[in-house]
Amino acid sequence: MARKLRVRLEVVGDLREKLKQARKSEKLNVGQLAQKIGVEPQAIEDYQSGKEVPPQIIANIEKELIKLLSKK
Repeated sequence: MARKLRVRLEVVGDLREKLKQARKSEKLNVGQLAQKIGVEPQAIEDYQSGKEVPPQIIANIEKELIKLLSKK
């Protein structure tokens, strides 16, 4: 059980870092990314800083991340 949690936390942390990198490489600020996703900028900031965010917002963030990464 502890191993599953540790692996999940590593994946989540990796996604947060990839989101930051993709956002910066596309020269998007938090507000611009939030607008693309349809959420408040605070939701992006909360996600990137490790705070708990509702699953639907995380799903929307991840969809946009996939779009950003597929441009490369």
